[in-house]
Amino acid sequence: MAAPFDTLAKEILDLLLHDLGRLEREVEVPAPPSQRADVMFVPDPRRAAERRALGLIGRMTETAVLFEPFHEAPGVEDVLACLRKILNHRHARSLSQRDGAEQS
Repeated sequence: MAAPFDTLAKEILDLLLHDLGRLEREVEVPAPPSQRADVMFVPDPRRAAERRALGLIGRMTETAVLFEPFHEAPGVEDVLACLRKILNHRHARSLSQRDGAEQS
């Protein structure tokens, strides 16, 4: 069962961003062992002006992004866990892009 804040944060991000690009919840972040990011957002370039109108969230979503909302300041271990997810996700994406280029 997700924590109430976690669910609320995901719903708020969905509400703000769902029409502005592709939003997925509970995105698997491949790594040994598998990890999950709370929210992944890939912006629709045609909706840039609407995203900018959202202020900070708009600026944060100019490129693909993973969100890991916290209800209070995260500790060092929480920050490191988030960095691991981001780095593992970027690594997996670069490997899949490289594999796709090699198969072409």
